Amino acid sequence: MVNSASNRALRAMDLIPYILENPGVSTTELAQNFSVSVKQIEEDLSLIFMCGLPGYTPYDLIDLVFEDGIVSVIDPQVLSRPRKFSKAEHVAIVLGLEILKSLIHDNPEYHVRISRVLNKLNESMPNVEVLMKNQENFQYFDIINRAIKMKHNLKIIYNSESKDEQKARSIIPLRIYLQNAQAYLLALDPVSSIEKVFKISNISACEIGDVSEVSSRMVEEEQIKVEIIVDEKHLIFLERNSSIIVDQKLVPEGTKVTLKVRSTDWIKRAIISNAPGIEVLSPPELATWARETASKMISLYA
Repeated sequence: MVNSASNRALRAMDLIPYILENPGVSTTELAQNFSVSVKQIEEDLSLIFMCGLPGYTPYDLIDLVFEDGIVSVIDPQVLSRPRKFSKAEHVAIVLGLEILKSLIHDNPEYHVRISRVLNKLNESMPNVEVLMKNQENFQYFDIINRAIKMKHNLKIIYNSESKDEQKARSIIPLRIYLQNAQAYLLALDPVSSIEKVFKISNISACEIGDVSEVSSRMVEEEQIKVEIIVDEKHLIFLERNSSIIVDQKLVPEGTKVTLKVRSTDWIKRAIISNAPGIEVLSPPELATWARETASKMISLYA
């Protein structure tokens, strides 16, 4: 998520009730739970010091303490209760819980607990109704989950939106994640050893294949750290690749992003396809490649 002023304001409203519910929580834990850096959490807490009710005297401001990495709220003012979910957040949470139900259909106890939470969510927003379409796709979550646990290949028929074609693929599933109320599968191409993302709703057939011939070393090998700057016109890159983003922050040129990839082949294609919207900072050899490739491409039009 881009760290805009509105996102910081929303995070601040969530931080206070969270700290109240978890007294003595550390800035490191807050950073992990809110998916930002420790530095960003400290900046947010410093900002909260200056927030409060009109009048803005010391008695009207939010009072909190964070020393040696431990945070405590003394006076939350009017932020003692969590803010309500937006409609988009409500839909995303309901979708996630419905998917979770489909993954643990063989566990009645968890099924009942999830149904109870769903009922509570729907009661909190009676005017928002979430209708689940294409529920037949939910059967694939169980198949994908079993393939991940068994470390087997997955055979799928995938409908590519960008190429407008249907194609049979053999992939190594790594994990399922949600982004903008859509379920995605992060998988490894066994031929190129490149990570790829598949929208689960675009899978029209799915079955478990043989034991993966790719060694566990390849799946778990050390990843390459890549730092880039993405300009504001190419922020869709952040949404599509959120699963491999480990850090991001706003800079004058755009959004500075840190990624971890297993191969630079994919990121090279992303850089060229988004040029000049992505600038490479590191590793040095990738930055050099990007400059030289861009110069060669420009010379073709000279």
